[in-house]
Amino acid sequence: NKGLDLLASSAAIVARALPDIRFLVVGDGPRAEALKSDLRQQGLSERFEIRPWVDSPSDLADCYRRSRMLLCTSYSEGGPRVCLEAMACGTPVVSTSVGIMPELLDDGLTGRLVDWQPADIATALLEILNDPAAGARMARLAQAAVQPFERGTTLDNYAEAYLRLAEEQERRRTA
Repeated sequence: NKGLDLLASSAAIVARALPDIRFLVVGDGPRAEALKSDLRQQGLSERFEIRPWVDSPSDLADCYRRSRMLLCTSYSEGGPRVCLEAMACGTPVVSTSVGIMPELLDDGLTGRLVDWQPADIATALLEILNDPAAGARMARLAQAAVQPFERGTTLDNYAEAYLRLAEEQERRRTA
């Protein structure tokens, strides 16, 4: 589901173009060993740091902020929350067209929306890596795009919606 095969294949293309590139994967799961095997086969093991876990949300936010971008290669997602978190931290995002990403990522403005082809994914990554100003611009616009999902804003929106429902229910009851 997470498209780890795409991650490895795309990373191999990017690594040929940028010999000093490094990658960080945060998380663990049933495909972790398969990913490590794919990375070994492609000669990428030394370029990847795989952290099964981070201790706190602030540690995760630090990972996002220290990264030049976040890549989501999923085949299927509801959110994906990881993209919204990275965007909120000011990290440019390259994502496959999963979940709400087609609505949230304005391709080329708030990030890059890609299909499931390693060459296309690598092209999007290289465009941002080779143009830091474009990446910074995307990151700023992405932060603004995810503001409606900020916790306080979301809670306020829910509260307002419930109040409107209660008022409508009261009007119906008294009518």
